[in-house]
Amino acid sequence: MNGREREKDASEREKEMGKEKEEEGEGERGGEGDRNMTFGNLDGIRNEIVHELKISEPVVIEPYGYTTAKCTCRKRNGMYIIRISPFYESAPESVIKSLVGSVLARASKRPDTAYTVIYRNYMKQNSTRNKLVGYRSTYARKVLRGEVGRIHDLRTSFHRINREYFENRISGITLTWGRSSRRTLGHYDEAKRTIVVSSILDRASIPAYLVDYIIYHELLHHEIPTFYRNGRRVMHSPEFKRREREYKRYSDAVKKMRKLR
Repeated sequence: MNGREREKDASEREKEMGKEKEEEGEGERGGEGDRNMTFGNLDGIRNEIVHELKISEPVVIEPYGYTTAKCTCRKRNGMYIIRISPFYESAPESVIKSLVGSVLARASKRPDTAYTVIYRNYMKQNSTRNKLVGYRSTYARKVLRGEVGRIHDLRTSFHRINREYFENRISGITLTWGRSSRRTLGHYDEAKRTIVVSSILDRASIPAYLVDYIIYHELLHHEIPTFYRNGRRVMHSPEFKRREREYKRYSDAVKKMRKLR
């Protein structure tokens, strides 16, 4: 396999595993709007952005109990309502302005000048990522659909993989079947120490070695966490890829996954 093929292989596997959902937390519920939150200069931030974007309609910014790093903007009855997660309470004012300015510019269909840059750089810091993991660990509540499927038992798969590849050293991992998705076959939620596997794999036509591979892949994410390097998120480091290929039926599993798409 040449370098281009390896790069394509890694890209396709990342899409198949659905890693873009890792930090959003698929299947979560939280006490939205149920926590007391105090932000600093929200009125001042709002006034600056309204002036810069030349917004004539009323704009309201309100803290809202999202369980992840979320900020939304909707226009209702001629008013822009911006809701921002308490995750950002301790963020620098420049970051909050960047985030609020970006969502308001998008909602009002105005050019997003330089707002997004500061916010994105903040979110690409390892310290911010670790803070988000801690925040979600405290406030997010995972929706669990159970680990025993009609055909496959995720706990049985976990025990096989843990014994053969991790010397039974991994414990405290929650396993659950998720929504039936071809694109997102599995993901690991670090904050909740939970592996979610697409229920599309709970079929008689799906071999146990493929379910085992999904568990193995996600346990590697448990042992080799995602990190940021030079502003880029590194999910599958060289060490991760090396260990991933140690799975005995790696090639068979990758081929089977591609047939599911």
